[in-house]
Amino acid sequence: MVDKSLIRNNISSDRVENLADLFYGQIEKGFHPGAALSVYYQGSLVVDLYGGLADRESGKQVSSDTMFILYSCTKPLTAACVYILWERGLLQWDEPVATYWPEFSKNGKEEITIRHVLTHQGGFPQTPSSLTWNKWEDWDFVTRVISGVTPQYKPGEVMAYHPRNYGWVLGEVIRRVDGRPIDQFMSEEIFLPLGMTDSYLGLPRGLGDRVSRVHAMEDCDRAGAIPIYNQPEVHRSVQPSGGGISTARDIARFYSVLNAMVLLRV
Repeated sequence: MVDKSLIRNNISSDRVENLADLFYGQIEKGFHPGAALSVYYQGSLVVDLYGGLADRESGKQVSSDTMFILYSCTKPLTAACVYILWERGLLQWDEPVATYWPEFSKNGKEEITIRHVLTHQGGFPQTPSSLTWNKWEDWDFVTRVISGVTPQYKPGEVMAYHPRNYGWVLGEVIRRVDGRPIDQFMSEEIFLPLGMTDSYLGLPRGLGDRVSRVHAMEDCDRAGAIPIYNQPEVHRSVQPSGGGISTARDIARFYSVLNAMVLLRV
């Protein structure tokens, strides 16, 4: 039986029980092999649910400290790093990327701004074919390839999701402006100050057993892409668009702080 007991503060117990029933019911029905759900309220962790399997093959169960691949939930963390530099006056939203990374200006990218990249209007959404998953650990190679990309659209005219290029560009801008690689910057400026002790951009060796394996749904039309994210090399790579690894507790903590900051500005 999975622990449902972490219910605190002045929260309706009935609503929390309904949430828990829905959460565990979806696992029992097979919607998720395993999952974790954490909720912060007024700065405190009030709901912490977990259950199911972290690994179908071995039968290993999800626990309170199971880490998950964040996929595109990594993007807000990367955007927060960029925001920190903006707050410090070290970059501007409407300044061209090439101002900070001159090599990026090649092949018609000289007018692409930081804002364009953040809002997926840079015009280069397609991941270059040479950037296969086994190359993601080589940051210098990745950024050389990205600097040579030719845009498909004029910046600002088309909003098209940039699943991977978003993070590589912003990550290199952060490195050029601050001097620290983005994994170090994110750790020192976000994870450590917020007490996110189980969060990584580039998983250290020896922690792979704590990461839940990714399983494809039976009707998934891209099931072949799923095993990539079970590769240790992918876990270790610094992929600022989709390679973050964390626990539900840590990510809930990040969003609770972000939400509090937004409310303070309203």
